[in-house]
Parts: sequence; C-alpha cells; structure tokens
Amino acid sequence: MSAPSARFIVSPTAAVRVGAARKWLEEQPSGAGVTVIGETLSGPHELLLRGARTAGSAMGWRRTTLPLLARDVALSRLAADGRAIGDAVARDAVVARAMAGLDPQKLGRLAAVSDTPGFVRAVGGAVDALRMAGAAPSGVAPVDADLAVLYEAVATEWRAAGLADRAGVFRAARSALRDPDARQGIVDDRLLILDARIWTELEGRFVAALIERGGDLLATVPEGDDRTLQALEEAGACPCAPPRTDGPPVGAIRCLHAHLFGAAPSESAADDAVTVFSAPGEGREAVEIARRLTSLADAGTPFDRCAILLRQPEDYRPYVEEALNRAGIRPWFARGVRRPDPAGRAFLALLRCRAEDCSALRFSEYVSIGEVPDDREDPERVPRRWERLLVDAAVVGGLDRWERRLEGLAAELEFKRAALEAEDTEHPRLAWIDGMRANLASLREYALPLLSELSELPAEARWERWLAALVPLATRALRRPGNVLAALSDLAPMGPLGPVTLDEVLRVLTPRLLEVSEPPPGNRYGCVFVGPIDAARGLAFDVVFVPGM
Repeated sequence: MSAPSARFIVSPTAAVRVGAARKWLEEQPSGAGVTVIGETLSGPHELLLRGARTAGSAMGWRRTTLPLLARDVALSRLAADGRAIGDAVARDAVVARAMAGLDPQKLGRLAAVSDTPGFVRAVGGAVDALRMAGAAPSGVAPVDADLAVLYEAVATEWRAAGLADRAGVFRAARSALRDPDARQGIVDDRLLILDARIWTELEGRFVAALIERGGDLLATVPEGDDRTLQALEEAGACPCAPPRTDGPPVGAIRCLHAHLFGAAPSESAADDAVTVFSAPGEGREAVEIARRLTSLADAGTPFDRCAILLRQPEDYRPYVEEALNRAGIRPWFARGVRRPDPAGRAFLALLRCRAEDCSALRFSEYVSIGEVPDDREDPERVPRRWERLLVDAAVVGGLDRWERRLEGLAAELEFKRAALEAEDTEHPRLAWIDGMRANLASLREYALPLLSELSELPAEARWERWLAALVPLATRALRRPGNVLAALSDLAPMGPLGPVTLDEVLRVLTPRLLEVSEPPPGNRYGCVFVGPIDAARGLAFDVVFVPGM
C-alpha cells in the first residue's frame, strides 16, 4: 500500500468515480478496517457489495454517512458532557419553547407569521443552517436582527435542555478527533468519501480533523461540486487523476458533462444518448417515463440499471408511483414513501378536542378516522354510528354539557320507545330505537371516561409530565398506537424542558404525526431507483430520467 495520504478524484462521470473507488477498495489489505462514507447508505452499500464479490469477504468494512459518522464519534464526548443528541422532533420542541419564551414584540416582522403552520420547522431549518455555517448570533444581527433574536433564543434553549443539535454533534466529533488521548480506534485509518457533499463549515472542519489523523483517505467528487472541492482542498487533500476507463462517454453525454456548469458548447453532431421529451403535466410525464422504461426492459435493460431523479420530489413522487405501479414496474424510493398516518391524525384530533374544551366536532373527527380500539367485551360496538348520535344530541363542548346532552338524548329515546310500545308492541321502529339506545350506551361508556382523561391534561407542564400523560392516552385511545408512541419516545430527552402549553405540544407533534414515513425495502435490485438527484450520489446507472427540467 502507498504511503498514507488524503487525495480526491474529480470526474463528471459517475461510472468513473465509482470505478476509482472500487479500485482503491481492492488495493486495501484483506481484513483491514475500511469505512465508506456516502451521501446516503445506498452508494456505499452497492460499492461494498460489489467489492466483496471480488475480495471474497467484507470483514472490517462498514458503510455510513457523514452525519452518522459524526454522531458515532461524538457519542462518548457528549456523554461525558452530560448531553444527549436531539433529533428533528426535539429540534421542533426546542424552537417552540424558545418562541413561547420570547416577547412577540421582539420578533419584529416575524411576529405576524409566528403562529402559522410550518413556522417552527422553518425557523429550525434556518437556525440549523446558521449553526452549521459556524455563524454566531452576533454575526447575524447586522444582517437580520429579527432572526438573530430567534437564533439566540433557540441556542439558549438547546443548552438549557442539555441536548446537542446537528452543529453540536459535529463540534463534539471534531473535538474528539483532535484529542490525542481519545481519538485512537474511534475511526478506521482507511476512509473513502464516495460522492458525499461537504457543504457546510462544520462538515469541512470535521473532514479536516479526519485528515489530520493521518491514514489513507480517498474522496470522489462530482465535477461542478465546487463547495465540496473547496472543503477538501482547505482540509489538505490533494487532487489525483481518475483511472482510465475502457468506455468513456462520447457525443451528447460528453458534451453535457463538459458544459452543464460551464460555457455553452460549439455545435456538434446530435446522437440519441441524450433525449429531450415533454408531456402536458406531471402525470403525463410519469406515464411517458413508465412507457419508455417498459420499452427499455423489452430491449434488455434491467430495471435496476434505470433511475428517475426528481428535482421536485414532493410534486412528482405521487405521479411516478402511480404510473409505475400501473405499468407493473416496481419502484425503489430512496427516501421511502410518506403516507397519511390515521393513528397520528386521530391522536391530534383528540388533543385538539381538549384544546377546544372537549369539542364534539373534534371528537367526531377522531371517531371518523377509524382508530377507536375494538372492545372485546362488546364486539357489537359500532363507533361509526356515534357521529349521528353526537349530531342528534347537539353536543357542543365541555364535559358537563356532554353528560347532560347524552343523558337528554337517552331520555328522549326512552320516551319515543315507550310511546311506540304503547301504540304497538310489534312496531317496526322499536328495533331501530333499541339499536340507537345500545349505540348511545356504548358511546357514553367509551367517550365520557376518555373525555374526563383529556380534561385532566395539564394547562402547562414540563415535557416529562406531558409524556407521562400522553403515552397511556395513546395506548388507550388508538387501535394502532405504534407510530404515535415512537414520536413521543423521541421527545424523551426533552423531559426537563418546560413548562410548555398544549398549543406548543400540538405545534411540535403535528408535523410528525400527520404522515408516517415508510422506509424503502432493503434490496433495490429489480426495481427502478426513484429519488432526489443528490440521493443518486455514489451510484451509476445506464439510463436516467430527469422530469421537470
């Protein structure tokens, strides 16, 4: 093996970069510890799988991403400092707490939108970007004084909660790497950075600390990724020429590679390596892509050698999924698929029911979603019929009103039954009224204790008290509480933080519970790769579709 060094290879062609990475991997001693760092885990997974076929084993090899590696390195340092790692849910909770503690007048122009949906996440994203850039609140103030106030408040809440955000994790990881007493053995001496982005200041400092340790490091960089290239150069890595390949891109592909981020090319002969086609709307585009994929498969191109890279994933993903499913083509979504979560929506409806003084409208919404658990003792219970009863009882809100109105409806049904029975003991409506009375009894038996439990939720409390109340509530009130319980468990590190109000709890939980993310299956082979453009870093395909250009 050559002397320890830090090198990088720049190429516009994914196949060339992946080939260089594979060659470097083959040169490593058998059994040596090797860490492959990708933008996602897909690129390193495929590289190591193919490398294992050649080497005969993959002992000592592992795949990761830059944030995951930083997390692994930082764990011991954070534990020594008494801090835990906060995820996206914790970030939303920290931002919500910071906003609640601020005088609205200090928010300036942001006060007008501070209670709108998505504001918490937007602030969290902005503060995260500033912290990853290494900017201090004092440096932000001359540019945006209103944002600087929020920035300072959020940073203070992170410290008060004893949590580390993404920037805190990268700072702790860099500190651990630079500690001569602690850095031995926490990272392999052989590192391969496979097309991973190094776009922020703290990511660049972390990579520089990895290089300072010595060892052998190779990075592959897509041509045009100037920020990653600059970070590697500042970290001390040296450029090296990519290996020669047997089949370099020619014609339109070479022209596209050479001039996509540069000056306009001179005219050249056209070929079919790059094809531009259009369709009226996202749905038609997806159908046309599915049709062309079918034609490619008929011509012998495997589906797993094809990719659909989305510039606007949220806009195109539903259309692509439907078109591929209709065509009988299995898609593999790199970021998984987000689906509406009935349990999460039902739980939010219950919490809004409490926030609106036991609103009958919110309780009806909860019932209509279909998450009311089955009753083993009363298998004939039919919750979907409760909505009609709530309308008939004219329930408006407030636990005492619920009790009075439902009791009044029970008396009304009893009166109607007595009148019909006096008229005709075999009257056909008697069975209907008996069914209504049974449904009303099951509604009262289920709803009133649940509403009583909701009424006992605190007006404000620390997160640990909220979680102690919400976990049993979810277990009792939901048929499938798994995703809700997972979201609540993510908030466990926030326990000492507070007090927080129910509105803050809703603000934190709403983005997390409305939808649930279904991770992609473990094996993408035989499927068409579908994902954002950056998710394809470290992968090479024979055919790529880029809709929405």
